[in-house]
Formats: sequence, C-alpha cells, structure tokens
Amino acid sequence: MLIKKVFLASFFIPLIVSCSSESEDVETVTPSTTSVEVVDTPHRPTDIDYSHVAYEITEQGYPGTYAKWGKEWIDDINRMMPLVVERIASNPKCDAPEIADLSDNRSSLKQEAVFYVDCKNGERFYISQNELAETTKVEAESDMLSGEPSQYIQPCREMIKMQLNYPSTFEDTFGGVSAFKGTSGNIVVEVDFTAKNAVGAELPQSARCVFGTNGQNEAIITNR
Repeated sequence: MLIKKVFLASFFIPLIVSCSSESEDVETVTPSTTSVEVVDTPHRPTDIDYSHVAYEITEQGYPGTYAKWGKEWIDDINRMMPLVVERIASNPKCDAPEIADLSDNRSSLKQEAVFYVDCKNGERFYISQNELAETTKVEAESDMLSGEPSQYIQPCREMIKMQLNYPSTFEDTFGGVSAFKGTSGNIVVEVDFTAKNAVGAELPQSARCVFGTNGQNEAIITNR
C-alpha cells in the first residue's frame, strides 16, 4: 500500500507554538522558578483534591524525561504541575481534569515547559509556563480552529493535488467526501478520489487530511 505524507502551513489562522526539541545545546538557561504565580479566578475550585492528576516526575519513574531536562528543570516542572491543573479546572469548558502531563511535542527542551490537561468531557488544553503566569484565558483545543469543517474540504483537495504526479486528473468520487472536527479540536477531511498514472490508468485512491490546532497540516494518501 502506497502512503505519502505532506506537512503544510495552515490555510487559516496561523498558530505559533513551541516545538519539541531533543537538543540539549541550551545548558545555561535557568528555569524561571520564581516567575510563575498562581492567577486567581472566580471559578477556581478551592476544595477539590487534584493530586491524582498532577503527579510528580521522578528519576525512577521517568528516567528518560529526567535525564533530558535535568534535576533543576524537573523540580520546577513538578512545582508548576499542580498550578496547571488548578488553572484548567477553573475553565468553564473543563468539567473535571483527568490527566495532566508535560508535552514532549510542544515543549522546548530547557527553554520552556508546555503542559497538557485532558478533561473528563473530552476537552484538551495546552498551557505553557509563561501562560501560567498570565491572566489570559487558555482556550480549549476544540476552539482553536475557526470555521465549519466543510470549509476545509477545498484546502484538502489542494494538499492532495500537490502530491500527485498528474494533479489535473484528480477527481472526487461522488459521495466520497466527509469533514468533521475531532475530539482534540483537529479538523479531519476524508476524500475518495481517482487520478491517472503515467500510462493513463485511472487509480482509485483515498486521502485523509488533518488540520492541526498547532498549525501543522497533514495529508495521507492510500490506494483503495
């Protein structure tokens, strides 16, 4: 089965996010231990124990993460984790935090820690250590992409054509297009189509386009 991938910049609202880095070149950066403060909000629960959600990262439990970040950063991350959970628990779109963790994909190693929190109702939130010290409302991932899913069908078609050897032969299959918003906020478009190869044979294929809330878009093409 033939599978191709392409990553493009967002066709819609550009999102600027911290990207994961495996490099440890930045050794002189000191964690901003004293810069993070709890931001009071009228919605914050004061009598709910979220210790089961905000667990501690230890050298024994997470040796890889501990080795990459180092003790000083891990101590700071562990201190921020409960504050992250409390901050998201105060958001009306989160019924109850269930899982909180450090985001490997969005954090910048030894520069900025980014956390994610999953709520019982399926909503996901990302919050950085810098955002933790601000009063700005943290948006749920489901609110990050604007417009109806159907608006992403044409951009998906363009992403598909860019991967074809003969894009002018691209043709949708009748009734073979669907678009929907995933639980994490991503927009997903699925397209059944045909396109011709070098000898003029018409090949039935399918594509799945994912428009990510982090600004990265992906199109995967497979043979039917």
